[in-house]
Amino acid sequence: PVETVAGMPVGFLFDNIAVRLEPAKAQGVFESIRFIFPDINTQFNVTVRNGIAEVIEGEPLPGTPAPLATVTVDSLTYKLMALKMLDTMAAFTQGKIKVDGSLPGFIAFMGRFQN
Repeated sequence: PVETVAGMPVGFLFDNIAVRLEPAKAQGVFESIRFIFPDINTQFNVTVRNGIAEVIEGEPLPGTPAPLATVTVDSLTYKLMALKMLDTMAAFTQGKIKVDGSLPGFIAFMGRFQN
């Protein structure tokens, strides 16, 4: 139920994103995406470096490339999307997600991860 999802720390979902990277799709890649959660005053930076995904809460590590895109979304919407309880495109068209930067770059970046 939504109540259970609401109580789940958003960081739990980011802890799991690194293991979902498909290394074959990420060889030679050095890119990052920033996720901002204004409702909990938190950000996560996901960086792919040569087949390995790094997830950092807060400011990115030195040497991290500028993000292809910055995604701003409230934490409950993100959790519902990550758990397949809310369609990502529906959330996007409803204005629940804001993507600044390269939308095609964001889509390609996320395509390197298993659903």
